[in-house]
Formats: sequence, structure tokens, C-alpha cells
Amino acid sequence: MLAAHRGTYTADYSSLRLTCLNDIGSTLGRPLLMEKLANVQEDIVVRYAEMFREPQERGWIRGASDFSGV
Repeated sequence: MLAAHRGTYTADYSSLRLTCLNDIGSTLGRPLLMEKLANVQEDIVVRYAEMFREPQERGWIRGASDFSGV
């Protein structure tokens, strides 16, 4: 997963990063858009955290780890 995350920092993804920054910047003074982007971000965080749930249940990862904050 870390390799996939690092892969987003290549030149191929520069336009995607710029789009994300523009979207975030567009929320200034637009509370509904800010809320919608926050919900999308929360969904992404929950999906990443879910990827670790099974390994954690199997004892491969410490039980005290909270992946929603990673």
C-alpha cells in the first residue's frame, strides 16, 4: 500500500495533484463544497482503514492500532 501511495507522487500524477489542490482551494467561501469534499475524504480514510481490519483481527497487526487516523 505504501508503494501505491508513493506512486501518486510521480510526474504522471502531477495533473491529478493540481486538480486536488484546485478543488480544495475552491472550497473557500463555499461551505457546501467543503462539506462534500470532507465526506469524500472520510470515505477514503474509512476504505483504507478497512483494508487493515482483517490483518488486525488475525493478529498480524497490533490490536491497539487505529488506522482511521493514519
